Amino acid sequence: MRRLAIPVLAAVTLLSGAAQADETFDSFRNFCAAGRAAPASALALADAAGWSPVPPQFLSQMPQFQGADGRVHQSANGTLVLITARGAQPVLGPVRICAIGVVPASASNVAGQLQAFAGVPKQAAPDLPEGMYVWRDENGRHVSVDRNGPEFRTQVASGAALVASTTTTPQMALILLMAAQ
Repeated sequence: MRRLAIPVLAAVTLLSGAAQADETFDSFRNFCAAGRAAPASALALADAAGWSPVPPQFLSQMPQFQGADGRVHQSANGTLVLITARGAQPVLGPVRICAIGVVPASASNVAGQLQAFAGVPKQAAPDLPEGMYVWRDENGRHVSVDRNGPEFRTQVASGAALVASTTTTPQMALILLMAAQ
């Protein structure tokens, strides 16, 4: 995920300012989580909210992702960026990705807000240094899916489970949602 953070950081740094934590997490919840990381849904919602397209030269810096697209939002308090893509994770397989970033990183506590939203224990993951949350929805609540459990791959591959993580650099905080393609 660090490969995603660096190009996104480059794009957002040009538009940086302070963004409100609530707006960052609300954008994640409304664009990424509501559509279960579906790129078309996230982009349509951002367009309807008045976000602008991310310049193509920044998206071209993400060759590891297929179909990368994005939107930026400049507010009085700073800049948010939405990136959608398809990719592959060693543990998860083919995934769709929906991410919201904020510059500067100190403008949002996305890690704390994700922990509260997920409502399941954080799990260690070798390719996600800040760990990950894995859950499936059951009767309107999140139920943890153990990444070491026998049902993990089946739950993720079927689209029943969602995986979320954060990546934080000194300049940017990024919150990612991944689901099976």
